[in-house]
Amino acid sequence: MFYKIGEVSRITGLEPYVLRYWETEFPQINPRKGRGGQREYRREDLDTILAIQAMLRQEGYTISGARRRLRQEGMRAVPPEGAETAADAPPAPAGEVVPGAVMAGVEPAPVDELVQKTRKGLQELLQLMENTDSLRANRFRIGA
Repeated sequence: MFYKIGEVSRITGLEPYVLRYWETEFPQINPRKGRGGQREYRREDLDTILAIQAMLRQEGYTISGARRRLRQEGMRAVPPEGAETAADAPPAPAGEVVPGAVMAGVEPAPVDELVQKTRKGLQELLQLMENTDSLRANRFRIGA
């Protein structure tokens, strides 16, 4: 059974561009190209993607760290504890999301929270800088 990139995207919750990027970073993800050059992922590819996703989002690995761990584990992906594997999922019908095929218990990663806090802090800093520039401009007009 093969999955198209859109099906893998829906099952994993990852955007297709992320899947294509991961193919360049992880040699374990190697979908074959079908007619017309469309990617066809095997169940093993899907298991690998789910394991990488868990390493990056749940376990806090960097891409290079996840790549190193996969290499140390003999070029195989080991799905995280509690995660469903692609073998547990029913075949993905074209154009449909397979209920229950995504990892169970996945919550927003702490990294996502950190990014949100950083973004908010930077926006506040930018606002302060704009206010300061405004005050300087008004001070020079008043003093002129």
